[in-house]
Amino acid sequence: MSSEVKRRIAVPRLIAHALAVVFLTSLLAVGGRTAVVELRDSIAFYQSHRRPIPIGIERAAAYVHSQVPADAPVLLVVSTPDAWDDGLWQRALYPNPIFLLYKNDLGTREDHQLRARYLVRFAVSIGAPPLDPAFRWRRPVPGWTGPGQVAFGEVDE
Repeated sequence: MSSEVKRRIAVPRLIAHALAVVFLTSLLAVGGRTAVVELRDSIAFYQSHRRPIPIGIERAAAYVHSQVPADAPVLLVVSTPDAWDDGLWQRALYPNPIFLLYKNDLGTREDHQLRARYLVRFAVSIGAPPLDPAFRWRRPVPGWTGPGQVAFGEVDE
């Protein structure tokens, strides 16, 4: 091959190589960024079993656990029903049996029957302001960082 032919082939080959380098560099940049995001998400998912309950609920539940016997039933009184938050509270207060009581059920015949049957002595009330399920005494729960207020106390049976 003559040098002229080699030069004609070399120029398009050089352009092709430059385009390939640009293409591969952009793939590495986008792929690398995506890989980092995926790795972060994977680590967060892997560690999620370690803290499924928000720290505010964990702190409040730890306080309640420190105040009641391990097998004492607890009345959980909420002003607005929220299945997700109510479930988190039930899980955080485990192994204590939890009886969930909504605002419109407070003070009904069924409420009094439940308290008498299971000897419910303690209650956690969540709301803004927290409802009063006939507390004998009540205290704000330390460590609560969520919306509204949380009160804990002993209730009349």
